[in-house]
Amino acid sequence: MTVTLSPLHIDCDFDSGNILVLDASNPAQVHLNIRPDTHSGHFQWFHFKVSGLTPGQVHRFSLDNAAESSYKNAWDGYNAVASYDQQTWFRVPSQFDGKALSFELKAEQDQVWFAYFEPYPRARHNQLIERARQIPGVTLLASGRSVQGRDIPLLRAGDGAASKRKLWIIAQQHPGEHMAEWFMEGVIDRLQANDNVIQQLLAKADLYLIPNMNPDGAFLGHLRTNFKGKDLNRAWQDASVELSPEVFFAQSQ
Repeated sequence: MTVTLSPLHIDCDFDSGNILVLDASNPAQVHLNIRPDTHSGHFQWFHFKVSGLTPGQVHRFSLDNAAESSYKNAWDGYNAVASYDQQTWFRVPSQFDGKALSFELKAEQDQVWFAYFEPYPRARHNQLIERARQIPGVTLLASGRSVQGRDIPLLRAGDGAASKRKLWIIAQQHPGEHMAEWFMEGVIDRLQANDNVIQQLLAKADLYLIPNMNPDGAFLGHLRTNFKGKDLNRAWQDASVELSPEVFFAQSQ
């Protein structure tokens, strides 16, 4: 029996979304491109939603410009991630043929999200900051602004004594590195647990934490740059309010 697949709707107009649709006329084989960072040629991160899947049927997706991405060798041995609910993510078999990255899914539901890695949503970031502020000894020391005006909270764990070392931990200077903010959540979990190791550390040092240094890039689905196309990990020697206010803020603290 021949099954006629329904047309698919592909969307990336949401937090950290990134994809360009080339040809979705065949629901069994969809052709896509990863969109480059704004004002930059970097790209690798992707995140998109597919609606209209036919449960029980296999749908295939091809990222046709994967070989032109910033780190094409990173596709070797890589498997994309997918989720039906944006809570539980799982790997899907993927293949890189030297040109395109392809992956497929035997649909269990009528919609699914695909991503480069499990995203760290802005809503969860906001909840993380509020949870951190409730931990004894953790304060919101300052809050900067990105190019597009998003908050950049700076947390301090410790009392700010002049005799202490200052340890800075900064995540997502490269916005496509969402796993870095998952790490920051782990740091805050440890601060909340307040175990012996944390107590010994805070007796000698204060922790200065920026859980998301590049909120614009993260929201826009960038790989490496902020809204101005600036790689913040390369901006520390020439930070400016105009091009890299995120780094300028950190340096001013």
